[in-house]
Amino acid sequence: MAGNMAVFITGASSGVGKACTLLFSGLGYRVYAGVRRQEDGDLIQQHHPDLIFPVIVDLEQQQTIDRAVAYVTRAVEGKGLQGLVNCAGTILSGPIEYFPREQWVQQYDVNVFGTMALTSAMLPLLRNGQSRIINIGAVGGGIALPFFGAIASAKIAFEAINDCLRRELHPWGIHVVMIEPGGINTPANDKMRDSVGRFLENTEPLARQRYEKPMEAFTRWAYQKHIHNLQPEQVAQTVLRAFKARYPKTRYRLGWDSRAVALATRFVPDRILDRIILWISTLPLRFGAWNGHNQ
Repeated sequence: MAGNMAVFITGASSGVGKACTLLFSGLGYRVYAGVRRQEDGDLIQQHHPDLIFPVIVDLEQQQTIDRAVAYVTRAVEGKGLQGLVNCAGTILSGPIEYFPREQWVQQYDVNVFGTMALTSAMLPLLRNGQSRIINIGAVGGGIALPFFGAIASAKIAFEAINDCLRRELHPWGIHVVMIEPGGINTPANDKMRDSVGRFLENTEPLARQRYEKPMEAFTRWAYQKHIHNLQPEQVAQTVLRAFKARYPKTRYRLGWDSRAVALATRFVPDRILDRIILWISTLPLRFGAWNGHNQ
């Protein structure tokens, strides 16, 4: 049965995308693995050469999306796709006060605009396949953390789009599912830490004076939380469960932190939640504590 089914997975070179690619191909599914570089595609294809087909796609470049869709359309020969798993994303960090416009655009271009452009372009194939779309969200999709406003807001936007898409595609019998994991031990954690370092290195001295210590403290906390939490393979297993379920849930939350965020944002008053997050990020708990300093 699996041998007759094909899925497209973005972000297949590492992390959750790679874990999904290996899991699905290991079960006999034909996987069109979205990667940005040919060398990454060659590496992932070595695991199951007859079932993994690398596809170059850069979500910031519409022409690569068009070429990827054209390639898959030819490859499936009218049979369509049975699944699209959106795993690709990027993380950029920095305080909103100093976050440059071009990085806002980049954050949204990959995590929202590019992902939706690919999804829209794949829909004719998904309709043919009587299939489903599975989107990977994040614990940040439910909570806005300091210094990560760009990725938090992009994930929140992604969740809203996921809900709209689920309702719009209901008449065609295409399930749209959101996977909401907590922290995951993936290379994205190193990218998160590196993005903080790049920001501090390239920003103006006053920005470093104001934000360097709390940014570094909060990033250390987030990094440790992620590397000791979920593994990509656990998320991939949940993706498979959502893919195979006759009636999948609209959302799957994984990890204690994802569930805690859902409860906190629903039941904990904003001011109390603010104090918890301020304490974690080593920002002062007293309102206006820095007035007269770091001007």
